[in-house]
Amino acid sequence: MTTKLKSKPLSTTRLGDGRRELNRKLVVVVDGVEIVVPRGFKTDLSSYPGFTRMLVRFDRVDIAGVVHDLLYFLGEPLDRAGADEVWRKISMAGDHHANAFQAWLSWFGLRVAGWWAWARHRKKDRPVSQRK
Repeated sequence: MTTKLKSKPLSTTRLGDGRRELNRKLVVVVDGVEIVVPRGFKTDLSSYPGFTRMLVRFDRVDIAGVVHDLLYFLGEPLDRAGADEVWRKISMAGDHHANAFQAWLSWFGLRVAGWWAWARHRKKDRPVSQRK
């Protein structure tokens, strides 16, 4: 497993609704695949289930959260499970990373509760006539 931050560190501006907007692009390489999150992308960073929040510091998984939000938003080239796996790999990489317990616990939370965000983004992708 190789994960590397290829760009400058994460830089965001807080928006009125609590989300963050990237001030510059973020480039991460995960297992040889480059993932580029564009400048201006809006994210909620890491919004994982409440039962994991008390055990994982947000600043240790912010980059993972931004990349994960992009992958959920796009719905490709990875499916939901692949996007969640990328989150886990990034969260365990870098100088200020989550420890293995924190990463696996949060990954489990994503697998259990992430279907809601994934489905919400997929619903937006469908033509209005097909939305329920």
